[in-house]
Amino acid sequence: MKLLHFSDLHLGMENYGHIDPETGLSKRFSDWQRALQQIIDLANDHDVDVVLFTGDAFKNRDPSPTYQNAFAKAIKELSKDRHVILLVGNHDLPNIENKAHTLEIYNSLDLPRVIVSKRIETLSIETKSGPLQVVTWPWLTRNHFLKNEELKGKTLEEIDNTLLNKAIQLFEQHIAVLDNKGPSMAMVHATVMGGTFGSERNVMIGKDLIIPLNVLANKKLSYVACGHLHKHQIIHSEPYIVYAGSLERIDFGEEKEEKGCVLIDIDESKKTNITFIPLKVRDFVTWKIENKLSPPPQNLQDTIVRIVLSGDKNFVNSLTINDLKDFLKDVYYFAGIERNIIEVQEKNGTQAKILTKNTNPKEQLKKYLVQKDYKKVLQEKVITSAEFLFSSTENN
Repeated sequence: MKLLHFSDLHLGMENYGHIDPETGLSKRFSDWQRALQQIIDLANDHDVDVVLFTGDAFKNRDPSPTYQNAFAKAIKELSKDRHVILLVGNHDLPNIENKAHTLEIYNSLDLPRVIVSKRIETLSIETKSGPLQVVTWPWLTRNHFLKNEELKGKTLEEIDNTLLNKAIQLFEQHIAVLDNKGPSMAMVHATVMGGTFGSERNVMIGKDLIIPLNVLANKKLSYVACGHLHKHQIIHSEPYIVYAGSLERIDFGEEKEEKGCVLIDIDESKKTNITFIPLKVRDFVTWKIENKLSPPPQNLQDTIVRIVLSGDKNFVNSLTINDLKDFLKDVYYFAGIERNIIEVQEKNGTQAKILTKNTNPKEQLKKYLVQKDYKKVLQEKVITSAEFLFSSTENN
């Protein structure tokens, strides 16, 4: 039996992308479309039986119709010849109780091979390679999982402990009654003990419950597909507990991370082999220039680039964008220059280097707006409004 595991698509991320005037959307939308197409091609090329998506289809809880349409087309294509299981993540849930989540539409359409899970449950699926059982653990919230009387008079920490213990108990009950007719696995959208966080901390919605590793490391399971953490990582083997990671880079914190999906192959003896398949994604490049102008570390064509200048005050302040424009002419997006002045001070015959970060208010504001993931149009409005204050300050 073959399965393909991918996660944390976050359609709608607009970091480091110019606005397309014809659509009003970030041009980086094409990066996520390309990633989805690669998932479809891999599922077809490897003739997989089931596709596992472990949550966070969109960046926010109210995605634009354009993003919803792109995801729907991909799911329709993926489900032509196989089952697709969609696990609800924290970015998929509404912030108002009883409001439909972003994946709810697939239940309403009653697509025969598409299954959406928003509670802890066991899914029994008949694939072309035999039966499969999947125990699901979606993103859990207090309001949807606990009764009012379980919340009264308790601190937030006590409520979270109650939520986690109740979820563990229910999950283990489902694991206990799994049969041996075919392989069994779990799908989880949460933080697992031992997992490494990355840039998802900057876009996270909701509070984490940390699942103890031993809860998932059950020998009845052939594989545990995890979502929520953006870095691909193998937390445990026998059974494999694996974060597929996100499909595209969202910022420079993920510059060195490969992005991709996991191919799972389970033989008749239920032995599991996994292969991480990297996808073609947008390159982020930090070009470090120290004391003298040096060439970039790689070809910058179609990349997202930032420059970090370091050196003495004269060098750092003398180098301008005009000196670099020939290198930057073919970049996809230029994220700006960070200037770091290194001052050499001598004390008691010993020289010490002191790093002074550039505190240009405009550059700092730009960096803040990008980190907070405000829409490009809003960023430009804020910068324009702030320039009056900057000029007033400089004149005074």
